Amino acid sequence: MVYQGSKTRYAQYIVPILQKTINITNTETFIDGCCGGCNIIQDIKCKNKIAIDLNNDLIELYKYAITAYKEGYLDTAFPTKITKEDWDKAKSGNGESWYRALVCFFASYSARGFSGGYCLNASRNYYIERLNNFKKQIPKLIDIEFICEDINYIHPSNSIIYIDPPYKNTKKYDINLSFDYELFWDSVRRLSKKNIVFISEQTAPNDFKSIWNLVAIRNCFGSQIKKANECLWVYKDNMYILNEKGVTIN
Repeated sequence: MVYQGSKTRYAQYIVPILQKTINITNTETFIDGCCGGCNIIQDIKCKNKIAIDLNNDLIELYKYAITAYKEGYLDTAFPTKITKEDWDKAKSGNGESWYRALVCFFASYSARGFSGGYCLNASRNYYIERLNNFKKQIPKLIDIEFICEDINYIHPSNSIIYIDPPYKNTKKYDINLSFDYELFWDSVRRLSKKNIVFISEQTAPNDFKSIWNLVAIRNCFGSQIKKANECLWVYKDNMYILNEKGVTIN
């Protein structure tokens, strides 16, 4: 799914690290704590897979699409066109929860959702392109449990957890414009006591260790505008566990 901050380009690097940890530690539960476009969890193999996100409309869209796929009506489950009037109504909160997410993410410009504005480019049907890509993704998601929850207040144990939060010093998601980074990192420390937690971010507090990084080029309208360091972090105590288990990252 097209989603702000999507890890589509980096999944080829991140998924093998997560999968190797799951396999070597014989972990039965994998949790994607800010699932977004589900571009990481869709390729993970684990007995139990849980996708969590704070955006209830997004979660309901996944649930609706999976039900449509299982019951055989996925091809006819969604409208074939979203007008500007439809978009305005959905932005105002009208329509079922899954429908609002559909309009927000597939009929809006860029990956920002409603804040990106309605897709007005008549030469390209962004809505149908994104919808068709989403339909192709659904078979990979049917074994996932979807939950709307704040990652700061969950209490799992014996799990591998991956979290891709809104990056610090970048434009925030509409769903959470006042993201509390201090609370978030404290929550990761708490979760790391009973789980192995991986975080995607450009920077992290000093008690977190980077186990993978890649210099990424950020593009805007075809022009390179800056370089950024994509990193995967773990809490220092989790790093000790990975070393003891023989999980060689590189």
